[in-house]
Amino acid sequence: MRTKHLKVTCVALALSVGTAWGSAHLVRLHGSMDVNKDGIVSAAEFMNLWEKSFDRQDENKDDRLSVDECGGAVMVADKNKDGEITLAEDQAMRQGHFESMDKDRNQSLTLDEILGSASGSSQRSSSGDVNFAAQRAAVVALSDLTAAPAMHRAEGFDSTDNLMAIYYQALDWQGKPTKVFAWLGMPDEYTEDVPAVVLVHGGGGSAFKNWVQEWNARGYAAISIAVEGQTDNRVGKTWQSHEWAGPKRNGIYHDSAESLQNQWMYHAVADTILANSLIRSIDGVDASRVGIMGISWGGVITSTVIGIDDRFAFAIPTYGCGGLATAENQYGKSLGNNKTYKQVWDPLLRMQRAQMPTLWFSWPEDSHFPMDCLATNYGKIAGQYMVSLVPKMGHGHGPPWNRPESYAFADSVVNGAGPWCVQTDASIQSNHAQASFRTSKTLNAAVLVSTTDRGVSSARQWLESPAQLLNDGSVWTASADLPAATTAWFMNVNSGDLIASSDYQQTK
Repeated sequence: MRTKHLKVTCVALALSVGTAWGSAHLVRLHGSMDVNKDGIVSAAEFMNLWEKSFDRQDENKDDRLSVDECGGAVMVADKNKDGEITLAEDQAMRQGHFESMDKDRNQSLTLDEILGSASGSSQRSSSGDVNFAAQRAAVVALSDLTAAPAMHRAEGFDSTDNLMAIYYQALDWQGKPTKVFAWLGMPDEYTEDVPAVVLVHGGGGSAFKNWVQEWNARGYAAISIAVEGQTDNRVGKTWQSHEWAGPKRNGIYHDSAESLQNQWMYHAVADTILANSLIRSIDGVDASRVGIMGISWGGVITSTVIGIDDRFAFAIPTYGCGGLATAENQYGKSLGNNKTYKQVWDPLLRMQRAQMPTLWFSWPEDSHFPMDCLATNYGKIAGQYMVSLVPKMGHGHGPPWNRPESYAFADSVVNGAGPWCVQTDASIQSNHAQASFRTSKTLNAAVLVSTTDRGVSSARQWLESPAQLLNDGSVWTASADLPAATTAWFMNVNSGDLIASSDYQQTK
């Protein structure tokens, strides 16, 4: 048995040109393009780097990029709208990017010109329109934040050797350095490297010490981060901000008119990726088994991050998801005409890039994130997924982390078996619904959850009725007759206290 203490160091980071650490990926990009190391990037050097990038993505070497090959991130280059990007189309787009950064029109780029593009000057095309392609590329570029950020212990908090409040360095905001407050914990005792999880709070939340403790008690390292510049100290009904705070969330993407690097979601995504880089660097953590769980707005962040950072071993988006511009509630009203959300931030834009196993965890009565929106997300994800829709669970931080589903899912993945229960089929024949599951656990009950109402899923009445459960080896099938005029349904199966669900189905 070994007992480890967290090692916290404060590392000073400085770039030779005096730029912000938050632009480190742009500094690296400039260095990789500057082949002759003369301090400037010529047009030829710039185009050569992107031609090599094109070649790497072109897996079948046909001089064209499909949506699958490029992840959809640069499909704006598809000028003839044939669903593919030719090398010529890609080069035309890159040439436009080069010209937008080359402020002095001397056919070369200094580091200052490249860094200046990150502050918003490259976010509009030569015609003055918003350059959404450049913004999407900048979002994907956050995946370069793979180096562990500097961190130090936060003073004035009830920390121990294995569970401590910290600050870690994050991206600059409005020209000022920022840090993220977090609780970072390890299990008290362990004999080998342990799995880990990044925990992202929702609206009204913060970095939660007890959420970290829940995962530590189950053998995981954990880091719970505060993504609005706050600590976990209360001042009245709000969380206390710290001196290195970045942006706070402004409604439902209400800061979309700001430059990309000033938007809250840009920093929330970066904070989360940096937390991943940090925890996987901790002695005693198995970097190949680091997952993420986010609740509500944290679920939205999680849904976004998994299409950018492919290092996560599993993900648990809880309540929050993408595809909200069409939601029949306050999210749809806010985002229906928000081009920045639809062109840059909607997690669905990158969902096919997400290869890790996911658990989509919610309840049918959720008033924030409708069931059809949630289903669209797991319907598009590239990796294996399971669903858990718990009737009457409630919306908040406590309900999901007090239930066993997230821990059981994570255990099944990090132990090498994959999600413990996965739907293999769902169908309706003559008003008789059935869903089949492949599971590594014994199931003991099945329930049909259905509604005859219409409208947003949270406003519907959901009826639970018994379903028949049959077993054939590792495959279990739940079936039941649908009530007349059913408009939506799913099956829930139980293994003890655990609930797994079939995909949400709309019939009419």
